[in-house]
Amino acid sequence: LSDELWRQNSTDMIESFKMSIYTFDGEPSAEGTRRLIQPETGDILHQKEIITMHDGKIYFFFLSGYPAEAAKTETKEILDHIIKSFKWTIP
Repeated sequence: LSDELWRQNSTDMIESFKMSIYTFDGEPSAEGTRRLIQPETGDILHQKEIITMHDGKIYFFFLSGYPAEAAKTETKEILDHIIKSFKWTIP
């Protein structure tokens, strides 16, 4: 997320980072969930944050949405499909 978005939103961690069930092309990852509250609307979003490392570099992946959407089986299946299809490319 951009610095501006972080400044505009109130945030807190609702799930601390822990080792994740997800792997990115064999690389392990950690995940956590942050709650974002938009001050102008009061809307609450949940943002899943997944961190992995490859070739000495750290990569962050974010998936944001309303809590009811994030809890849907379809949303979880889509995220699972995206991560399982991820492949590192050789530069």
